[in-house]
Amino acid sequence: MKEIHTEIEIEATPERVWALLTDFAAYPEWNPFIVSISGEAREGARLEAELRPPGTRGFKFRPVILAATPARELRWLGRLGFRGIFDGEHVFTIEPIAERRVRFVQREKFTGLLVPFLAHVLDDKTRRGFEEMNRWLKKRAEDHFDIADDSMMTDQNRERCPRCGEGRLRRWAELSEEEREVARRLPASADYSSGERRSLHRWCANCWYEATEGASHDV
Repeated sequence: MKEIHTEIEIEATPERVWALLTDFAAYPEWNPFIVSISGEAREGARLEAELRPPGTRGFKFRPVILAATPARELRWLGRLGFRGIFDGEHVFTIEPIAERRVRFVQREKFTGLLVPFLAHVLDDKTRRGFEEMNRWLKKRAEDHFDIADDSMMTDQNRERCPRCGEGRLRRWAELSEEEREVARRLPASADYSSGERRSLHRWCANCWYEATEGASHDV
């Protein structure tokens, strides 16, 4: 058995970090280690993922989620080949340590026949992959801290839609998957990259007005 343990402190709420961690569709925009992943963040779900540790061509695997506790823990079990060859239990833990500050822990326990032969790769490239993902998650969470925790915002602080006056302007991380499908088809998709829209734009799900700093698009 072998275990890798990494951690980093992030200036954001647990809810904000969880929202980014489970927004699998956005991983290609920021995650240099888990470059793609699809599926639902729920216990028992099977994911389709591609990992690319630094200096490697990467590999694909299909882990099963063992636990998905919102704003607390995401845990899955993946393996290469048959059980007992090379198994990895990957755990992401979000630990509150102060108001709007958390410790994000990413660790994995490896077991199986191949582990002793791959120990040097795990200690080097895999560990560096964990650390790079941690740093980019921290950057993304802190860069968008203004939407960290919707439950802590008052009605007076929520920005209302300037067109309909009823809906609240929300960022990508705050939209449901159904709402994101609508947003993807709005006219702004022809003028801005998907990364720019997800990072900077806001939407009113009531009338589908789309706004960003210094620009706006009506349906």
